[in-house]
Amino acid sequence: LVGKPLAVTNDADGSMKVVVEGAKPLHELQSTLGRDLGKGSTAVTVGGLITGELGRFPRRGDVVGLDGVTLRV
Repeated sequence: LVGKPLAVTNDADGSMKVVVEGAKPLHELQSTLGRDLGKGSTAVTVGGLITGELGRFPRRGDVVGLDGVTLRV
């Protein structure tokens, strides 16, 4: 997916929820969130960032926290 996220919603607690595919370019998610996720990472995609942080291929339910952002598979 290149371009828009699949979904953007606001939860009851005021937090933003953005749904994207793992193949989404990381720089696009960073732009949407206004955050520099994965500082020092060589990841190009959201999935690559999660894989690098976990040190293995992600499985459904895995969670990675970066710069105040929770990435959930």
